[in-house]
Order: sequence, then structure tokens, then C-alpha cells
Amino acid sequence: MPMLTEIQEYLGDWVSLSCHLSAALQILTQLYSPESIKQSPISALLTWYIRLDVFVAMMGGFDTALPREWFISAVEGSEKKVEDNPDDLAWRTEAQATNLRLISMDMSLLYAKSARGDISPEEYSAEYDNISARLWEWKTGLDSAIIDTNFLVTDFHYKRPLTDADILDPYKPGSLYKPPLFSTTILFMEWHSMIIMHLSRQEAWGLQQEPSNELRSLALSACEMFETVQRWPDAPSGALIAVQACLALACLFIPREHKYIMWTRRKYALLEAAG
Repeated sequence: MPMLTEIQEYLGDWVSLSCHLSAALQILTQLYSPESIKQSPISALLTWYIRLDVFVAMMGGFDTALPREWFISAVEGSEKKVEDNPDDLAWRTEAQATNLRLISMDMSLLYAKSARGDISPEEYSAEYDNISARLWEWKTGLDSAIIDTNFLVTDFHYKRPLTDADILDPYKPGSLYKPPLFSTTILFMEWHSMIIMHLSRQEAWGLQQEPSNELRSLALSACEMFETVQRWPDAPSGALIAVQACLALACLFIPREHKYIMWTRRKYALLEAAG
């Protein structure tokens, strides 16, 4: 299938980051411990590494390179920053992000155990349900400070008429936040990618099997959010690059029709042009 081939090639670019991840892993584990990294000025490197570590592990079907205590350290470190700086929205957002990545790390471990045959069907089902609950609890329990509706973008004065080439409406309010809460928009897309990945595992989706309505709806919502950010004139530089993995995953589960295939190709061309 042409679209699937393009997506696989696109995801391959991410997997090729393994050499950079390996170098970062050496820095983290040789110079720091899960405890000391929390006080380090390069703690941002841990956040960057965790995000890619989980993504590569999920796509490859193996364990994350960093043990779980490092992910817990990232959660504890960001939550301590919130305690010390309760009015700092950046740290409040980071605390939500690190909690989401801890869930995604547990997801990757579950998938890896299943791929190796290290877990019984009953154990897998119980762990799967637990992670499902945690994902939805994360979404419903978000810090109210980072979803303040006063920062929702509701004025789409730049709106262009939709055409037959459009597969969705990117001008619906609800997911796009302006600074200082734009990071919430990115977080929502990360959550979409996690829940899409999780549901697809349960459905054992294959090339000849149609995704469920729920999975397809979530995938289309992720695509819609991507285009909403793309068309927003005030989107921060590099915003689309930050969510390209979410788009690649979502595009696996949208309708396999010409209109959608062409939309996907235009998005990949856009990202390629952006570097």
C-alpha cells in the first residue's frame, strides 16, 4: 500500500536517531543518577531523551533503554519544581508531560513483554486495562492551570474556505491554546498518539482489517489538530516538527481513500520542506 510504505519510511527516520540516543544515554548514566539528574542544569536533556526513548521502544517492540526509575525521577523532579514555583506554567505543563511519559514507558514495557512471550494473556489483559484507565485519568485530571479556556484560540479570522481536498475542519476551537499555554496543544497531540497506539494493540490491527470507529475517530482528531496548528499564523517555529510522530501514527488509521492518501502526502511534503 503506497501510503503505508511512505509512513514506514518516515518512521524509519526516527529510528535512525539511535546513535544520538546512545550518546545521550552514556552522558546521562555515566555522569548522573536518577536522583542527581533532578538537580542538574541539563535535566532538560532527560526530558528530550525520555520522549525519544519511548517512541523508539514502542516502534521497535523492545524495552526502553532507560530503566523505570529514571522516568519516575523526571516526574518527581518536575513536581518538585511546581511546589517551588507554583505560578510557573512551564513547570506545571512539564509535570503533566512527565506523568504521561511514565505511562507511555509502561506501555512500551508491556508491548515488549508480549512480543517476547514473557506475559500470559490474562496478565497482559489486566495490565492493558490498567494502562487504559491511567491514560484516560491523565486526560480528565489535567492541571486546570494549563487548560485555562481564557487561552483557547477561538478567533479564526485567517480562516480559508474549505475545499474538496480537505478531510477535516481545522477551525474548530477546543484544542489550540495560545501562549503561554501552547505546550498544552502539543500535550494533547502526544496523548492522542499514546491512546491511538494503545487501542491499535488491542485491536491487533492489520493491513486487511479496518480500525474501529473509536480508533479512526481519534486518528482523525489528531490529524485535525495537526492541521489546526499548521494553519495558525501564530504557531511557534518548529511546532509541527514536534508532533510529526503523532501525525505519522494517526495516518495509519484514517480511511484508505484517495482523498486521505493525498492529504497525508501533502503533510509529509510539508514536513520534509521544514527540515
